[in-house]
Parts: sequence; C-alpha cells; structure tokens
Amino acid sequence: MKKIRFVSLIACVSVVLSLSVAPASAVRGTAPDFHVLDLAGREIWLSKLKGCGVVLQFAASWCGYCSEQAPALVKAHQEMRNKGVLFMVVNVYDDSDNDALGYASRHGITFPVIRNHSDAIARAYRVSGVPHVVLIAPNGTARKVFRGYSSGQDFVREANAIAGGKQCKVTTEQIP
Repeated sequence: MKKIRFVSLIACVSVVLSLSVAPASAVRGTAPDFHVLDLAGREIWLSKLKGCGVVLQFAASWCGYCSEQAPALVKAHQEMRNKGVLFMVVNVYDDSDNDALGYASRHGITFPVIRNHSDAIARAYRVSGVPHVVLIAPNGTARKVFRGYSSGQDFVREANAIAGGKQCKVTTEQIP
C-alpha cells in the first residue's frame, strides 16, 4: 500500500512539474524558424522578426486553460505592441480554421492566429500540451517557456524583458 501511495505521489509531482515554467533550453537556443500564412492571409517568417520580441501562445479552441490565459495575452498585446513585442497564437491539435477564428473572435484577439495544420511548428517547439507560451528575444533566441496555465503577470513581466523597442521594424500593417 505504501509503495502505491509513493508511486502516486511521484506521478502527481511529475504532472505538477510538467505544468510549470520550463527553461528556455526546452527549445534549445535559437527559436525554430517558420514561414506560414496567418488566418488573415498575412505571410509570417519568424526569422524576419529579428529585432522584435515575440510571444507565441500554442493553444486550441477547446482548451479551457488557453481561454483563461487569452485575456491576459490580449491585454499584454495592447500594452506592448508599441514597445516591439509581437504576439501570435499558434492553433494546434486539429482545430479547423473556423474553430481557430472563433477562438480569436471570442477573446478579442487581433494579433496573428496561425493554423498549425501539420503540427510541425508545435513539434519544433516541443509542445506536448496546451497552453504553451514561448517568449523569443529580439536576437531570435528562446528566452522562456511556460508550459501549462500561467497567470498573465508571469509572462507580461518576461515580455517586458524581451521588448525590442525601436529595433523592431515590423509595422502595424504587417502585424497588428
């Protein structure tokens, strides 16, 4: 009986630790590049965003924790879009385009939403569940990874640290 309790305790601790902040090394240095069209038809190359901080939220329309986290991302985007931090949602796990657009609409998301059809971006970023937020510094390196739900305060503080300021040359016509 004690052995079963100990194994259960280890399993619970493992789950809790997997939902915490992971070091940037979970992505290993330079953030993997991608070239996609967002759902508004804009072409996005991550590598062309050097000089800007980038916040990627990997999410799914059916994910309750993603929905809880979305308002904090929207608020952070509104506060930081003129400071050289770009926000994007990477929609994963077989949501349809309509599901992804509905998620964005429900939460007032005006920044790019990328439909990750083959989950290639999620695999490159080692996403094993949602929500999963990756903060990328202006030099293109992954600075911090948040696995599982985290409060908006956690990633807003970190997003301030990756602000590209005047180095960020992306205009609001390219990415709002």
